Amino acid sequence: MEEAGGIVGSSVTTLPAARSPGLGTLPMSRLAQRITIITIPGDRAMLCCRFFLFHCLFMLGLSAMSAAESLPANLPANLPANLPANLPANPQQEADHQALRALRDELIAALNATDYTRLGQCLAPGFSLTFADQRRFTDLAALASYQKQLHDEVGITKVVFAPVADAPATLITPDTAVATGTSTDQFAVKGSTLTITSRWTAILVRRDGGWKLSAFQAGVDLMDNPILQTQRQGLIRVALLGSLVCLALGLLVGWWLGRRRA
Repeated sequence: MEEAGGIVGSSVTTLPAARSPGLGTLPMSRLAQRITIITIPGDRAMLCCRFFLFHCLFMLGLSAMSAAESLPANLPANLPANLPANLPANPQQEADHQALRALRDELIAALNATDYTRLGQCLAPGFSLTFADQRRFTDLAALASYQKQLHDEVGITKVVFAPVADAPATLITPDTAVATGTSTDQFAVKGSTLTITSRWTAILVRRDGGWKLSAFQAGVDLMDNPILQTQRQGLIRVALLGSLVCLALGLLVGWWLGRRRA
């Protein structure tokens, strides 16, 4: 093996000067006298490949850095440096939510005051109201008559509604909203107070530029509510009283039979 091209240990093969058809032999002064083909061993070929790959990656990194440095020059000059984390809400939607909250407060005040004229101003035409006892009303006169019936027959003297929404109403269209929540209502019945918790769903619509209540549905837990608890307590009292009466009768009969035998 001999040294060639500055690479030690490489094999060198020499070829005679090339001849071009029709031109003869080219002058030796213009071309190299010999054409050398250098065959690089396998380990050095791998080294050369790694060097070439590193060079390509290095040049690619320089190109990316140059492109990143030139990017701000192509952006608008008035673009804010830091965008806010939370974009501002739609002004129209915010105004709608405020109007819906105001409607809720007006409905609560009208119901608790049993002011049906005021309540009617909050209801949309063709409204439907279904309360926790599953009575449905589509007419304010019928609602007023039912309230009077509860007062005269059941003894309910006052009702305080306290609905709380789960979240802000959902605007399913620009003129329709749906709200859900719970209500902890207090009923004054013959000197005592009965507290009933219910869940409700309300549909609200925009009419004549304002929001109105179109439908309301409330319900209570059938398996756990104060009315059932009261009935259970009543049944327990009746059972205890019946047991005491039976015990007293048993003692009395036993005493009477004992005297007859004597």
